[in-house]
Amino acid sequence: MFGTAGEGLTGLLDAVPAAEARLAAMERYLLDLRPERDGSAELAARIVQDAASDRGLRHVEAMASRHGLSVRTLQRLLGRYIGVSPKRILQRFRLQEAAERIRQEKLQDWAGLSAELGYYDQAHFTRDFKAVVGVPPETYVRQLG
Repeated sequence: MFGTAGEGLTGLLDAVPAAEARLAAMERYLLDLRPERDGSAELAARIVQDAASDRGLRHVEAMASRHGLSVRTLQRLLGRYIGVSPKRILQRFRLQEAAERIRQEKLQDWAGLSAELGYYDQAHFTRDFKAVVGVPPETYVRQLG
């Protein structure tokens, strides 16, 4: 798992007979391997957490502005550290909110829900919902019973 660095760990642990001392040696070894703090990765994590906790955040431009970034800088940051675009992050949280609201409230006003979630039309909402959840909203609510 650690490649050639793991060979040194094996030798270190073989030289330490007591279990507690082995554990301490392993902890020191792992702490020495940890990467340095990355402020950009921490910013990316904060941005995602912000999007998760503020369901009113609907647009990439607002997300970028809130964190003092240009849209392009935000796209590069999240692409590098999260692996998806800001649009996909916001979409995922909106669709999770939609599924939750459908489940709790047995909603069936797709046009109203799609507008509340920031979609331009019901067709885009339905297509995205099906892509993420696996079934269209109508089928989803029927499956809930």
